[in-house]
Amino acid sequence: MTSPVAFRLALALALLAAGASQAIVYTLRPGTGAGTLYERLGSRTVLEDDIVVNGHKGGLRVGTSSLAFADAVATIKALLVDYRHSAGARSLLLEEPSRKGRVVRHYVLSVGNAFDTLVFSVDLPAQALAKGREPVWPRRLPTPHADRVGLVLSLAGRDALFGSFVSGQSVSTVFRDYDARLQEAGWKKLSGHPRGGAVYVDRKMREMVTFAVLEGEAGTRAAVFLASVGGMK
Repeated sequence: MTSPVAFRLALALALLAAGASQAIVYTLRPGTGAGTLYERLGSRTVLEDDIVVNGHKGGLRVGTSSLAFADAVATIKALLVDYRHSAGARSLLLEEPSRKGRVVRHYVLSVGNAFDTLVFSVDLPAQALAKGREPVWPRRLPTPHADRVGLVLSLAGRDALFGSFVSGQSVSTVFRDYDARLQEAGWKKLSGHPRGGAVYVDRKMREMVTFAVLEGEAGTRAAVFLASVGGMK
């Protein structure tokens, strides 16, 4: 996986797993027909895998849409009742109405590369994101200094791990602390910035870690993604 793709996937997984208060729960306008939001944006699937989230099995799809982000937003706006979105924002997080104990979320992101819009979708049992017993942090990643572990996820077919956590410390403090923990554990930093995140490889150049940090309402939210080098292209 190239580092920009890994970085976006780490951020998207962190946001998809965020609290429901951060997602717009949408209702389709009458007469708009069937089909998921993912399908309505003409998404071409580039990654599809089974995932395990906090011990519960689910599914992940990542798709590219040929729609420019502004056109994707216009499409979404025309479909939904009571649409709400900040005009200057370059991403959208939406949740489908409750479906018999399952949670379906879509994260629509402007990228402006060879394709204009990325669409990430997860389908999970509601128990996977329910409050209760805190998930166990993956042993293959350094343990963070965190107020709360938010999500632990694995992609079944790709030897990939993901973890997210929340800290009351500032973005730069969280970055410095976990950056030091990764390097102490033997990960070599290839690039990074304390206001965004960094990319690391192991000594044998076989595995890559992408570490992303972003400011949230409840403090700093961090995402850590581990995958084999080249295994997620």
